[in-house]
Amino acid sequence: MAVDKFWKIVGYDGTHKLFERVLPLGSLSESEMTTLLQRLAAAHLGPDEIINASLRRSAKSYAPLLEPQQEGRPPANRFSITVGLSTNYVAGIWSADELESELASESKPEK
Repeated sequence: MAVDKFWKIVGYDGTHKLFERVLPLGSLSESEMTTLLQRLAAAHLGPDEIINASLRRSAKSYAPLLEPQQEGRPPANRFSITVGLSTNYVAGIWSADELESELASESKPEK
């Protein structure tokens, strides 16, 4: 049975793409994907920032540096989770057809 839905994970530093990976949708739950994105984003933080981002929201030193933002709950076309600020990671659910179309458009020579 072919996989028809995927997680597409992309890391950005500002607008510069740092990283991209595609995984079958069933390989991680939404909660597990959120944790993965938080781990990736934490790699760009210092120890104090990681600690502050891990505190309870009511704590004086809390910083929302690893707080996940979700967009596009069904019936929207695209569901995505974003974690991080200037360096951030985004995971979206893509169909096989969408990934194929994107790959085709990226491989076309620019005029």
